[in-house]
Amino acid sequence: MLRQSLLVLVASLAGNIASFGYHAVVSRKLGVSDYGSLYALISFASVLTLPVAFVPTVIVRYAAEFHAKHDGAHMRALVQFVVRWFGGIGIAYIVLVSALSIPIAHYLRVAPWAIPICALISGVVILGTALRAILQGDSDFGAYSLATVFEGFGKLIGGAVFAFAGFGFIGALVGFLAGTASAALVAIVRLRKRIAGLTYAPLVIDWLRVIQTSGGAIAVTIATMVLTSADIVLVKHFLSAHEAGIYSAASLGGKILLFAVGFASAIILPKATLGHQRGERTWHVLFGSLAMLAVVSSVGLLVFHFGGGLLLRALVGRAFDGALPLLTIYGFAMTLLAGTGVLASYAIAVHRLSFAIPMLVGAVLEIPAIILFHPNAAAVVWVVVASNALCLVLTALGLTYDGLRANAMRRRSTD
Repeated sequence: MLRQSLLVLVASLAGNIASFGYHAVVSRKLGVSDYGSLYALISFASVLTLPVAFVPTVIVRYAAEFHAKHDGAHMRALVQFVVRWFGGIGIAYIVLVSALSIPIAHYLRVAPWAIPICALISGVVILGTALRAILQGDSDFGAYSLATVFEGFGKLIGGAVFAFAGFGFIGALVGFLAGTASAALVAIVRLRKRIAGLTYAPLVIDWLRVIQTSGGAIAVTIATMVLTSADIVLVKHFLSAHEAGIYSAASLGGKILLFAVGFASAIILPKATLGHQRGERTWHVLFGSLAMLAVVSSVGLLVFHFGGGLLLRALVGRAFDGALPLLTIYGFAMTLLAGTGVLASYAIAVHRLSFAIPMLVGAVLEIPAIILFHPNAAAVVWVVVASNALCLVLTALGLTYDGLRANAMRRRSTD
């Protein structure tokens, strides 16, 4: 587990450094206001994937079970199912969102031509994320890590090329698309080799089980999407273009921590699922992931506190110095979200789902809270902190409740 965690951690760091390099390049070329618009569009593209974003968590569980049983025939069927259905869903998204370009652009205060590019980004992300979920469940962390690296460097190289070629705003969006497409391509090539020569067995899906599993996955996905993207979209609508750009810089910097510790959730789901299938105790997987998260995030918050100015200037330049007072606070919010993600991933793996509805309610409450209370960027950041803290507490309480209930049932059966 430690070896694979380190592999994913290193790949995540490399990919995320390259991704932040993309933002460093394009923010300097676009300026504060245009960069705020770009970041809002990227966040909007993430929000677009929300209706199907929970499914990769289910795919991870199925792939992990097929991996545990050495069931290559059903693994091949799963790959083909994902390519066929998620490719079709991605195309449908592109058509639908492009048709609504004008009203969406009006709300976000951007040019209508940018919306179809966002739709294309969302379609590629939908397919690529589902394919990478198979790699994750199959414990193919080498290919999973390679896709992560390609995504980051694809954005950086694409963004840099188009930015310095003078394409400006549209070039920055196309560069971001290049990164997401690179990751999807890596997953496609690896999975094609993975299933080559394998026999095919029809994939029989237990839809009742999928619905039960999806309950937790839907809650985690919606909560994560709301807590990482909704504030950006709302700030772009409610605050001035300049203040939205400053807030975007703080959000970008703060999410360094979230991406840095994202390896913990990526590892814990297949590992806990495998142990649970074997009837083993899995608490050590949870505690180990939380310990690694605590160490990395503590170091990160110290860096933000003492070197935040240098970090921001390296990331987006001196024009965004106004984001410095918000950086550590936003980073703390992302640490709370990472903790929630670890607890929720473990709960889904061991099928303890009482956390789902309370956590989802806690996350969604962030939206009306920001709508009602947004006098400035600093106030919005504190709303984000409060929302993430609430979700972490509710998730921990739900997991604890299920654990106590399971222990009580075991004692009664023993008696």
